This record gives sequence, structure tokens and C-alpha cells, in this order.
Amino acid sequence: GGQTVRTTYTITKVDGDEMTQREQKTGTFSANSATMTTNGTIVVKPSILVPVSGDVTRTLSTTDVSGEVRQQFSFHWERKSDSHTPN
Repeated sequence: GGQTVRTTYTITKVDGDEMTQREQKTGTFSANSATMTTNGTIVVKPSILVPVSGDVTRTLSTTDVSGEVRQQFSFHWERKSDSHTPN
């Protein structure tokens, strides 16, 4: 079986020292008849090379003789300041 994963990042906004990017990822995995998609928005602070916050939804669909099973995960995160953040 084979697999293919394609990811596209699009910069949608620049606001001061933060950048908002849209992530779209699609993967197909023939060994287990699965498709995975990820769509989300991530705010990045390039000066410290880390994401600041994000909202992402990932969907995994598999097909077998019983039919299709779909699992969806949505998550949100926000980075909190720490001692490694420059002033």
C-alpha cells in the first residue's frame, strides 16, 4: 500500500510581531483505507519560533467491510508566557 500526505500553509494575517497561518493537510493511506484531513488556524510569533495559539480540527475516516467510521477531533490551545519569553 501507499500513502500520500499534502500540507498547505497560507499566511492570512500579519499583526505586529504575530502571524496567522491557515493549515490544510490531507493524507490518504491505502494499507488501511484511511483518509485524514486537518484544517486549522495557527497564530505564530516568529521571533521566538513557537505557535502562540491555534484552533485545529482533524478528521480520520476509515472504510472496511462494515462501512465507514469517522472520528473528528477539535482542539484549541494558547501558549502562556514563561521565563523563556523575551520582554
